[in-house]
Amino acid sequence: MNKLSEFLTLSLPISADAYHLAQRFRDYHSNPLKAKQVYFNTLAISVVKVYLRYMEIETNWEDCLSYNLFTQTLLDVADLDIQGFGKIECRPIEIVEVKNHTPNHIIQVPLEVCLDRIGYVFVQIDESRHIATLLGFSKTIPENGELSISELQSLEDLLSVLSQPAEEEAPSIISVPQKTHLSQWFKNVIEISWQTVESILSLQQQAELAFRGKFFEKVVDDNLSKNGNISKIIERGKLLDLGQQLKDEQVALLIELIPSCEEEIDIWVKVCPFGTRKNLPEELQLFVLDELGIIVMQATARSTENILLNFSSAIGECFSIKISLNNISFTEYFQV
Repeated sequence: MNKLSEFLTLSLPISADAYHLAQRFRDYHSNPLKAKQVYFNTLAISVVKVYLRYMEIETNWEDCLSYNLFTQTLLDVADLDIQGFGKIECRPIEIVEVKNHTPNHIIQVPLEVCLDRIGYVFVQIDESRHIATLLGFSKTIPENGELSISELQSLEDLLSVLSQPAEEEAPSIISVPQKTHLSQWFKNVIEISWQTVESILSLQQQAELAFRGKFFEKVVDDNLSKNGNISKIIERGKLLDLGQQLKDEQVALLIELIPSCEEEIDIWVKVCPFGTRKNLPEELQLFVLDELGIIVMQATARSTENILLNFSSAIGECFSIKISLNNISFTEYFQV
């Protein structure tokens, strides 16, 4: 008898509410692959949440990354918070052909969710019968992110973990993103993490020369022609470490705001090298995403001195800026 047949598995119908939410989340994403990923992640979480409610275990989904449109776009995440314990990851397995999901079937877990989890529950989604089967549980994931169905523990093991007193854990580094309110900058209400450009560039005189060149002169000239008042220009920046604490992979993210009218602001986004580098890493990418997490602008460094993007945004609008290099990324969220 194989190990899988000894497990306590459970099949549950997928509710209409689960389908409705999954379809609503899916419709936010224009990329078909991302939309499908979010759809199945949502179904898996919904089923696990129902199961835990049957077991009288309280959960909180609304404050998780998987419930947030921005992080749905950026991550393949299916987290569910168990109140008083921490997060479990609810990984969906789509059943296309039953024979593909034998006990030796290999499950691939995204490495980005292999931290900050108290365990992983695997859910087989049968769309044709509108049924989801909770296949099993794993407390940890191998370093390569792969494990076979035969390695899963039973749901009893999950309940055993949740029956133990919760260990006090340090706050997670990953959290639901907080927005920077750009219109408040004009009222001198500026988040402490955003420094003056001069304070950043004074640490590196070469970067100061790069920033105070033709780019800045053009911005000032354009602003004078529009408003006749350059005092309204506000610029701030922060340093980002995209190289796992390697100083030569630090870059500076600079934001410059210029009011174009009462209801709209011109926004300039610039990324430039920091430290001894004269050029940005050639694979570094800069993205601007709208409120739904859809990419509306992007650029790749290709060993240039800097990347510069410019756009206008109405008061109250939300957007995000993502900078990525290899498998490391940083995202900042804004409301104008």
